[in-house]
Amino acid sequence: MLAGLAVVPLFWIRESDASVVVRSKTDRRSKAVPAARVLLGALFLFTLGGSGVFQFVIVVGASELGLTTATMSIAFSLNALAGIPAARWPLSRRGIPGPWMVATACMALTVGLAWSPWLFGAAIVIWGFTFWMAIPGVFAVLAAKSAYPEQRAGDAQAIMAAGRVVGPLLGGLALETFGNEVFGVLGFITMASAGLAVTLIRLFAEPRANEE
Repeated sequence: MLAGLAVVPLFWIRESDASVVVRSKTDRRSKAVPAARVLLGALFLFTLGGSGVFQFVIVVGASELGLTTATMSIAFSLNALAGIPAARWPLSRRGIPGPWMVATACMALTVGLAWSPWLFGAAIVIWGFTFWMAIPGVFAVLAAKSAYPEQRAGDAQAIMAAGRVVGPLLGGLALETFGNEVFGVLGFITMASAGLAVTLIRLFAEPRANEE
């Protein structure tokens, strides 16, 4: 139900006011260029894998490590706190976003394997930092590789919301069917693949943001 509610705002945010190119106003939407489609797909995979694991960390922590609700609440709060400096980090100093995405995937793997309470908690906290170090950089790459970045910004928000809808469903099925180890590995593969795709597009796709 919560995942479904997350989709509701998308009917009002199909486009973003943010744009790196000034264009005449038009109601017609353009198709995403191939590089932008790959980046949007990567954002979908990243949020799918991330939400699929993160929504169930409390289940893994309680069942595999015996962590209390109070302990988990502290970890979640520190996760959010770690995201604040990362979200404010200057874009020019973030570096390539792909490695940050892979680092986040490594945190998902650590959470899934859950062999140490301290390592488990540290992974949740670090996740908050690496995630927000990655996402603004991915949006910057999407803007640079898109012919109409103002339209792709809205698409990115929509595709990430879709990933958060599907992720918990698939994550729950994977956890119940295969156990926490495979659950963590699948999350890692999904998120790391997204990081690799973003890195390849950033390095090899031609910039398109200045095209009319």
